[in-house]
Amino acid sequence: VSTPSYSASKVRLVTGMTRGVKKEHLPSKVCVTCGRPFTWRKKWERCWDEVTTCSKSCNGKRRLKAKEDKDEIGSSASSVSSNSSKQREGDVFFETSAAAAPNKRKGRKNNKRG
Repeated sequence: VSTPSYSASKVRLVTGMTRGVKKEHLPSKVCVTCGRPFTWRKKWERCWDEVTTCSKSCNGKRRLKAKEDKDEIGSSASSVSSNSSKQREGDVFFETSAAAAPNKRKGRKNNKRG
């Protein structure tokens, strides 16, 4: 008498044993940038307590905003005291344009395929 062979997926269906955790049981947080809820990911397993944003895009926006706030605070505090001294010294300020900036991607001047 032979016994029927079952695949692992059929055994799980019959016995109700599944691996892992259902998505509804995963921990979740709210993104500090966009305010949307996001759930735990395997790649955040070791640093879940440090995760504050839902994506790389939101993290970039958060960092940019923090940098702008830092520059705003630093420039407003230093501009009050240093503006009068700079005007007395007669310093000349030059604005640089994007065209005058050096090309960081050397060897890729023409990105056209032909």
